[in-house]
Parts: sequence; structure tokens; C-alpha cells
Amino acid sequence: MRTSYTRVLGIVSCFSLCTNIAAASVADKGVVCRDETQFQARFSDVEPPLLSLVAHWFDETRVNTTTWERINDLIRMSTTRRGVPYETNVREVSWRPDANDKERKISIDRKTVRRSVVLGEKVLVSVSCQIFYKKKDFDQYLKGVTKSLQTKYNAEIADHRL
Repeated sequence: MRTSYTRVLGIVSCFSLCTNIAAASVADKGVVCRDETQFQARFSDVEPPLLSLVAHWFDETRVNTTTWERINDLIRMSTTRRGVPYETNVREVSWRPDANDKERKISIDRKTVRRSVVLGEKVLVSVSCQIFYKKKDFDQYLKGVTKSLQTKYNAEIADHRL
């Protein structure tokens, strides 16, 4: 709650302005980011549907990353255990996925909610993200994505003999 005092005709008036600081905070929010074209692609040796998708959950100081991989014929979701520290400023939320790699950075634009992978000054990839404000909704969505990917993979191998 922000309070402002204004003096009008010798009378001091107090105005309270409610600002939703919690909505602007990164903590306790998640994003699911994907390249829609790759996500819709068929499975192959390079697995475009799996490579096109990443999710992040932010706590007070760290970000956990969820990715998907195919192990034989099963699609598995895996999430980092401890996460990595993130930094915020007016424009973005950013972090370095590998502490030993000072050139590579992941950033999410706070206004457009676009995730970018940056190497030095060059943007390698940039994709749109969907925001989740509740952990339960975020987790349910990730489970649904995993099931959808598995169904898609199963359909692509359904007519194979082995």
C-alpha cells in the first residue's frame, strides 16, 4: 500500500494507492516456454517437440528448470533439484544455467514474457512463454504436456512393426 499526502487550500489530504507489488514479483510464479512450430513437428532423431519446450518455476531466490526427454519409448519430465540463482531488473529476469559459463545467459523479458538464450551479445533463440501464478496449476499443466507428448509419440510409432 502506498500513501500520498497532498496539500490543497491549506488542507492536507491523504490518498492511498493500492499497488499490486506481488503481481510484479517473480517469486512463486512459473512459465512454460515453447517454439510452437517445433512443438508441432514430428518426432525424429533430433526430437523437435522435446527441444522446443522448457518450463521454469521461480521461488524467492532460485529458478528450477523442467525439460522433457525420450528414454526409449517413454517421454520423461525432469526438473532441476536445487535450481540456480536468478537476478531481476526492470526489463528482465535472468540467470546463468551454468556457473562456469559466463557467456551464456537465459533471460525472460518481463513485459513480453519472451524467453531468450543469449551467448555473449547474440540471441540464439527466443520464444514466447505462458505465465502460471499457482504452483498447482503449473504442475498440472506440466503433467498434461507430458501426457500429450507421450500420446503424440505413441501415434507416430503406432503403425511400426516393432
